[in-house]
Amino acid sequence: MSRPPLEVADVVRQYGDAFLERYGPTLADAQHRALRAIALCRTAALGGHITQCDHCEHEVQAYNSCRNRSCPKCHGAAQATWLAAREGEVLNTPYVHGIFTLPHDLGPLALQNPRLLYGLLFRTVAQTLQDIAGDNRHSLMERLGVCRVTSARKRHCTKTILFLIRILAEKALRVWQECLYSMLKFFGP
Repeated sequence: MSRPPLEVADVVRQYGDAFLERYGPTLADAQHRALRAIALCRTAALGGHITQCDHCEHEVQAYNSCRNRSCPKCHGAAQATWLAAREGEVLNTPYVHGIFTLPHDLGPLALQNPRLLYGLLFRTVAQTLQDIAGDNRHSLMERLGVCRVTSARKRHCTKTILFLIRILAEKALRVWQECLYSMLKFFGP
C-alpha cells in the first residue's frame, strides 16, 4: 500500500509546536500525549525492526508504531471497520440526540441512592420532553418515541442520560432542535 501524500502526523510535526504554543494550556494530558505519539509514530524515535521475506530473504526496515488510540496510522483501519458496523445500527428515521446530565455536585448522591435519583431524573426528563412534544405552538406529534441509555462514570461522578428522540416530520425535527437549543441556553453550561 502506498503512503498518502499528506498524513496527520505530517501536519502535527509541521504545525504542532505552534498549535501547542497557542492552545497547549487548554489541552488535557491525554491530548498532549496523543499529539506527541502521532508525531513520533513510525519514526526512528520509537525504534524499529527488520522484516524478512520467507521466500526471497528480502529485508525491509520498519519503524515501530505508537499504538495510541488516537493515532490514525495505528487505529485508522480498526476505526473504519467499527464505523462501518455502526452504520447498520443507525435508526431509519429522523431523530435528535439529547443529553441530560446531573449537576456535578449531585454525583456522590447518585452513587449512594441511584434508584431514587435516577428515577427522579428519568421522570423529569420524560415530562419535559412530553411537555415540549404536546405544546400546540410547535405543531408536533402527539406521541413521542424515546430510547434512553444511562452513562455513569464512577471515577468522575458524572451521571448522564442519553436520549434518542424519534422525530416524525422534518418540521418537527427543526422545532426539536430549536427547543433543545433553547433549553441549553436557559439552563446554561
